[in-house]
Amino acid sequence: MQKFLIKRISCIEGGWHCMAGSYVPITSTFRPNPFLSFLENRDIVTRDGDSLTLVNPAYMTRQIYELGKDEYGSIGHLSSLKPINPFNEPNNSEKQALIGFENGDTLFVTDDTIKGSVFHMHVRPFVIEANCLKCHAHQGYRICDIRGALFTAVPTEEFMQIKNKEIKSTIINFLFVWAVGVLVILLIMYSLNKQVKARKIADKTIIQRNNELTKINLDKDRFISILGHDLRNPFNNILGLSEILNDEINSLNKEEINDIAGNINKSAKITNKLLEDILLWARSQQGKVQYKPQILSFADISMDAIEVLRPVAETKNIRIINNVKGEVNVFADIDMLRTVLRNLVSNAIKFTNKGGEIIINADQGESDVEISVSDNGIGIPPESLSKLFDISEILTTQGTESEKGTGLGLLMCKDFVEKHGGKIWVESEVGKGSEFKFTLPLPIP
Repeated sequence: MQKFLIKRISCIEGGWHCMAGSYVPITSTFRPNPFLSFLENRDIVTRDGDSLTLVNPAYMTRQIYELGKDEYGSIGHLSSLKPINPFNEPNNSEKQALIGFENGDTLFVTDDTIKGSVFHMHVRPFVIEANCLKCHAHQGYRICDIRGALFTAVPTEEFMQIKNKEIKSTIINFLFVWAVGVLVILLIMYSLNKQVKARKIADKTIIQRNNELTKINLDKDRFISILGHDLRNPFNNILGLSEILNDEINSLNKEEINDIAGNINKSAKITNKLLEDILLWARSQQGKVQYKPQILSFADISMDAIEVLRPVAETKNIRIINNVKGEVNVFADIDMLRTVLRNLVSNAIKFTNKGGEIIINADQGESDVEISVSDNGIGIPPESLSKLFDISEILTTQGTESEKGTGLGLLMCKDFVEKHGGKIWVESEVGKGSEFKFTLPLPIP
């Protein structure tokens, strides 16, 4: 738009009255407004000889809108129900706003599509003031009448882009804060979970320690019971018989002396075996029995056990049958294996009647060897089967010839078998005999 000089005329000499608007030089662009021809002072000449024409507010507003349109894309104009300039004739929506203003409305806002673009329209009314009547009194207006309205339309696309950008930025910020919050919550949950796990481990450790202490107390009580009962009986026999022998040896014949001496020897052997079992059990519980596995021929181990126990078996006319084949090998500690096998065979002899038999078997599987020691003795009552390998329920029973034992032998068998990663169990029927079984690992190829 062409720049122009605006001269505000507040008073004109010669009695001219103030006019609403501004005077500008007459050029090819700014010609006298034909719609203001009814005004007496539309055109004037200054003392310097400059020809000026009156530019009314409506025309100036139109020029300002032209500037805004070029620079900001906004559009607008003046409109009236009784326009002087036909260009200011209102369209339907503008007419609706103007009628609303005449009915008391003070603002009209709407969105409209202009030439394919969405615009936000903002409309304010023009109210007649005293100086307005100089141009509009002939139209019948009075002060405070609604002369028209100023329509301003701003394109929303750029604002929507800004809004969308802000929304996107807000969403990103929200997601970031949410992610940080979730991360903090997860870290807190992880920390709490670690604390809970640590507490559970601590509780489990305490329970385990309590169980171990309980077991130690049970073992201690059992040892005290054995020492107080099982050791006292054979010692009482030895003391009583030795007193008789000491006090009455001169009055006893040779046969009576031999009988007393034999009983003393028998009680001493029982006491010695009891002490050996207790000492071996104690060493095992303290971890002082070393575990040194090696490849062993089980046939050789079983033959050694039979040779050691054959004299005891022969006193009861019991036959020991070895069904173990020579090619059966195991990966085991030789001392522990001998102890297990001797205890099982010794127990079988104890609870088998005269003339009975004991059978030793070994069956090789895919990963281990199952060994069994069976007899046709008196068997074990069902209520006693679950107590055989329990330190808190240990049983001391007499054999078929009143043989005595501590019950520690089976506990040592269980302990030594489990050190090899095996298991031990028993199958028995009263009056028909018992079969003790345990497993040992095969040698590693």
